[in-house]
Amino acid sequence: MRLPGLVLIVIVLLVPSFWFFKLAGQYPAVALFSQYLGAAALIAMGMAQILAARLPGSEMVFGGLDRIYLLHKWLAVFAMVCLGLHDVIDAEIDGLGRETLLMDIAEDVGEIALYGLLILVFVTLTTFIPYIYWRWSHQFIGVFFALGVFHYLFIQKPFHIADPLSLYILFFCVAGILSYLYMVLIYRRIPGPARYRVSETIAYEGATEIVLTPLNKAIRHRAGQFAFFGFDQPELAEIHPFTISGAPSDSGELRICVKALGRYTRALTKQIKPEMPVRVFGAFGRFRLPQVKDQQIWIGAGIGITPFMAWVRSFDAAHPGHRVHLYYSVRSDGNVPFVNELRALADGDPNFQLTVHNSGRQGRLTATDILRDHEPHMATAYVSFCGPEALANQMRSELVKAGLKPSRFLNEEFEIRSSIGLLKIAQWLLKRIR
Repeated sequence: MRLPGLVLIVIVLLVPSFWFFKLAGQYPAVALFSQYLGAAALIAMGMAQILAARLPGSEMVFGGLDRIYLLHKWLAVFAMVCLGLHDVIDAEIDGLGRETLLMDIAEDVGEIALYGLLILVFVTLTTFIPYIYWRWSHQFIGVFFALGVFHYLFIQKPFHIADPLSLYILFFCVAGILSYLYMVLIYRRIPGPARYRVSETIAYEGATEIVLTPLNKAIRHRAGQFAFFGFDQPELAEIHPFTISGAPSDSGELRICVKALGRYTRALTKQIKPEMPVRVFGAFGRFRLPQVKDQQIWIGAGIGITPFMAWVRSFDAAHPGHRVHLYYSVRSDGNVPFVNELRALADGDPNFQLTVHNSGRQGRLTATDILRDHEPHMATAYVSFCGPEALANQMRSELVKAGLKPSRFLNEEFEIRSSIGLLKIAQWLLKRIR
């Protein structure tokens, strides 16, 4: 994430503390702290909903959309920690006036919101729950957030609802609810800024490359970016992100490669056909080809090869300035996506080296395989990675130990459902119990 975005988030969350600090001399500090935690939770959830709306300019502040989704997840985790503490630490303050029926209802609604959000965040972080159930349940997170806002509006507070502190909190509440409604009710139904049609499909083993031709104004993108695609078929209407595997072109043509990994992608690879209309939203992401003359090491695992295909397809006369070694991890020797094209490039370009690593025969690609070729100049190399999060963490850790500068390990972090160690914690507890 970019530093300005992180600083902005911290400031936004800390601002209410100054108003609560001014109230410390009039009311119990413990209760005020609990109320601040509740306010911080609402602000964090509101910010998370705003970030999920993919607003123009957000990538300039926070980094690529992959980083934005990562921030979205951690804001939700932070909010749940604050809500849990708010529920445990007594927030009631005597002498604020007589309680009403509406206040009692607001207390009960707050409990419903808390436990509803806890369940939904748990489902998000528990990655063994199938994606289809997570996606369905995640749609209700805005409902429980709205219930939390109702709780805030009608409980007793040591300040008036029209005071600057309250208006500050309400701004993020309203903005968050509007962002949620926009994504649920409007974003998925608008025709999109660009409409395309499928002009060609290229079948590979377990994957299909889809070529799209614009019907109106084409989107503008850079090599390595991704976009959201909605195929106009009942079973394929879900808007889904795919990395663009083709280079930017004057014709506006787009290429994406779809691997049949889940219910949606399996259905897409089976049902895709020429002339099918497609809505395209984007482009997003900041995973771009480093413009440096130092040695570049690219690591593409499985379908993670797609941004690198966009990079090599965007090579022009200036390419001799790039020295690239691409490691492509595959699972078979069959009709693997893009292998023949990459081999042809490697045969004709002395500055482009290709290593196809068959994990089915050779075992998992590791940092040792990379260091075997590049350890002497690791301190000056740039490493770009696209693939599973676990492999990215292992590669980063071991290559940095071998001399790679941390800032020169570039990767996209697009696993919003990463478990933040929940599975490891559960395994550790089971081991201790046994």
